[in-house]
Amino acid sequence: MTQNLKYWSELAEIHSRGDYYPVEEVVKGGNTLREIELEMLANPEGRRLLHSHCHIGLDTISLARFGFLVTGIDYSPTAVQHARRIANQAGVQGCKFLVADSSQPADPTIAGTFDIYYASYGVLVWVPDVEIWFKSAATYLMPGGELVLIDEHPYAATFDSGEASEYPPVSAPYWQTAGPYTTRNEKSYSGDSDLIIQNIQIKWPHALSEILSAASIAGFRVIELLEYPFSHYRSVPEMIVGDDFYYHHPRWSESVPFLFSLKLIKER
Repeated sequence: MTQNLKYWSELAEIHSRGDYYPVEEVVKGGNTLREIELEMLANPEGRRLLHSHCHIGLDTISLARFGFLVTGIDYSPTAVQHARRIANQAGVQGCKFLVADSSQPADPTIAGTFDIYYASYGVLVWVPDVEIWFKSAATYLMPGGELVLIDEHPYAATFDSGEASEYPPVSAPYWQTAGPYTTRNEKSYSGDSDLIIQNIQIKWPHALSEILSAASIAGFRVIELLEYPFSHYRSVPEMIVGDDFYYHHPRWSESVPFLFSLKLIKER
């Protein structure tokens, strides 16, 4: 975990000044929310939302502008520092940030106070134990609260992002029984030129069955599960960004799920 914390803290420094994350546009009033989350997070007015894995806070700020009362949490103090700075520069109200690890028990000072727990795009592969993650999420929510997750599909998370291939190039495990595995990235997925010092990362595979079972054990009921034939980033080299700002594969759009979304309700 220490390796990953160092990695994400490095990325926060890079992303806060790079081109991939539209910091200046958000400061000037821009929005980073995409179609999937806008559809899943309807009726925001006055609802309290916890944004987990918030990184440098651009989506958090956008959610506040959308109408939510938002608290963003991230386990990297560096990321939270930049998120607070950007939110202050943007002059956004109804938005605050805390250092908290979503893989650990909920912060007792804000437990049981939220209507929605939200996380998106690069979440569970960084979580060692999804049952603990869902239980932690549940304790942040009020009874009847919702959890909204949009993430890389567990199948797509097995792909080798560096190789072009006629068929999906599997290089990482799918089943959680395989245990953690390591990846090596010399640069950020954002494409920025900065070299990363902490270039070894630890990831955890979680099959879709494990994710749904963990949610049920934590006291959630599934409202909706959807899968999508496109990605939030260029997960394999042939993918092309579309007008919807998602990345599409020219041949696999009918055969490979790249993203999934999950809406749950807390029943106990």
